[in-house]
Amino acid sequence: MSTDLEITTGGQVASTYRLPHESETAGSRLNDWSALRDRASDLHAEVADGHQAARQQQLNQRTLAVALRDPHDLVSDLSERGLSWSTIARLIGVTSTALRKWRRGETITGENRRKLAMAVAFLDLVKTALSPLEDASSWLEMPLADEVTVTAADIYAAGGVNILLDWASGRLTAEAMLDAFDKDWRSHYATDERFALALADDGQPVIVET
Repeated sequence: MSTDLEITTGGQVASTYRLPHESETAGSRLNDWSALRDRASDLHAEVADGHQAARQQQLNQRTLAVALRDPHDLVSDLSERGLSWSTIARLIGVTSTALRKWRRGETITGENRRKLAMAVAFLDLVKTALSPLEDASSWLEMPLADEVTVTAADIYAAGGVNILLDWASGRLTAEAMLDAFDKDWRSHYATDERFALALADDGQPVIVET
């Protein structure tokens, strides 16, 4: 006698699978379990894709809401969170000179306005996930593993916003996030013992020769 396994989605039965029974032959049992394992893998991928799409939608909605604010206020918002001009510029993908112009009220392109809004929206979501996050600046610039230099700011600047949010919400370990970002991160971002990270007089991190 076999046992049916029903996989439900949204309260409705999406698929029904027959679980192998001890009385079946080894070959037929293996085939049944193989089919079930394949479907579980497919379902895992579907769920992961759906979750990522929902997270992207959440970020997009938050970004559009934040983008209604004046760009001058968005630049000030990031600065007031403790981010240095160089860090803000790196997240947005512009120069510090451009930031200073925007802060003075000079014209900003629609693309850059969205990038500014997304950086604010991203930090809002991170703060919710990691509450309390008291210092966004040092969190962004903190090395994510021993003996490597890669930081959250590096991953953000490279377009890895979704994996950062997965890590912040506890869905990925730091190592899993780094693997998703760059499978060779251990060699690509290895620390150089000739140099070290220190704090400058203004409290911002700088590289110094040891």
